[in-house]
Amino acid sequence: MATSNSLLWAVDIFGRVYTLSTTGQYWELCKDGELEFKRVSAVKQCCWGIACDHQVYVYVHSNDVRIRYQEETYENQLLPSDRWQWSDVSGLKHQKLESFVLPSPHWEWESDWYVDENFGGDPTEKGIWYREDVCYHNPEGSSWTLVATPGEAVQISCGPYDLVWATLWEGQAIVRHGIDRNNPHGKSSFWSQKRLSWTVVESPVQDNGILHISVGVNVVWAVTKDRKVWFRRGVNSHNPCGTSWIEMVGEMMMVNVGLNDQGVTPSELSGKTWKVIACSRDSDRSQTGSSTSLLR
Repeated sequence: MATSNSLLWAVDIFGRVYTLSTTGQYWELCKDGELEFKRVSAVKQCCWGIACDHQVYVYVHSNDVRIRYQEETYENQLLPSDRWQWSDVSGLKHQKLESFVLPSPHWEWESDWYVDENFGGDPTEKGIWYREDVCYHNPEGSSWTLVATPGEAVQISCGPYDLVWATLWEGQAIVRHGIDRNNPHGKSSFWSQKRLSWTVVESPVQDNGILHISVGVNVVWAVTKDRKVWFRRGVNSHNPCGTSWIEMVGEMMMVNVGLNDQGVTPSELSGKTWKVIACSRDSDRSQTGSSTSLLR
């Protein structure tokens, strides 16, 4: 039993909470009948209680002051074989948007989900980091330079010469212009202008954005979120964006282009067919016929 300035609070043997007004004659059952309580402690503004689930709850009288609690989940922009798409901050607990439910009928959603572009209270910088001074004699380079992008980049692929493509969180691809031996990170040397050195390439399908990009010498391949494989027509050093997408046969989780466009020829940049590569695993050498297959 507990008291506040105008109410007496009590818990019966069934865990139900009642209040008795100082001006009233009858005990009134609290509206929230879904919880069973063990103990309560009241003050003027609210009543605290320990429920049978050993959780602490607070009951607040109706007024104009709202109690707000922020739910959060994290989207992992990784390969489909890695973590869940939605998880807690550690990445270990699966937290889909649909899994969040109100704790009781007294709560209501104040707004829809939104993207928080701050991390640890500080705004996050959108862009791709370029490593300066990487060469044969200095493979680790010297420092990182931020190259701004027109959106949040989640994956990047560069060819052996002058092709650099990246994918955006929204599902488009972006292409870097002006890359050459003297200007390896693009044609603009000013941070404020580097954003202008990207061209956005839309996904081949409107409802499924680009998930993965792979770049070679004169070829660009992509996988969309529905696992369809696409080849970019017309890509070369003079036109790094290409002209159009061509859908290829098969479904993949990701693709990877060899350094010299292995498997294709200058006259057949998209290749002709997929070839299964079968090879034995070390653990299967003692088992006749055991193999694992890859597609090329």
